[in-house]
Amino acid sequence: MAHDEGKTIFSSGDIEKSLNGAVKTINAVYELPYQAHATPEPMNCTAHVRDDKCDMWAPTQNQDGAQEIAAKITGLSYDKINVYTTYLGGGFGRRIEVDYVAEAVQISKAIKAPVKVVWTREEDMRHDVYRPATYNVLRAGLSDKGLPIAWDHKIIGPDHMTHRLPNL
Repeated sequence: MAHDEGKTIFSSGDIEKSLNGAVKTINAVYELPYQAHATPEPMNCTAHVRDDKCDMWAPTQNQDGAQEIAAKITGLSYDKINVYTTYLGGGFGRRIEVDYVAEAVQISKAIKAPVKVVWTREEDMRHDVYRPATYNVLRAGLSDKGLPIAWDHKIIGPDHMTHRLPNL
């Protein structure tokens, strides 16, 4: 697949012309395996669901998604759902998902009391949304001063955003 034409995400200038004009070119291939995010801070969320509102405290990178999942679970309108974003403690993109938020909201709703959910490292590894494996082909051109004048990077792997942004 590295030899096939793929989807271009960003392009600027004429890569072949720039590479041909480079004093030095560098070619490299990097293979990356499936990988857990392994955030330093455990996945966690505190939720308090009541009849008329829902409050959540979570280290999230997706406040809208947290609010949306809470609305689906509770049946409350968005204006009755408050998301208080705590420090992430390292998110690395993992905290874009809101599965840990959903769990806290579901439990709070069921027991009719505030709840704090903290995943163990084992739970985090088991339920992580793993980064996809990729095969990366890079070409770079350097000027006579050793500065980059061209950069071509082809990533071969599954589209990890398809489930979030299906129209890309």
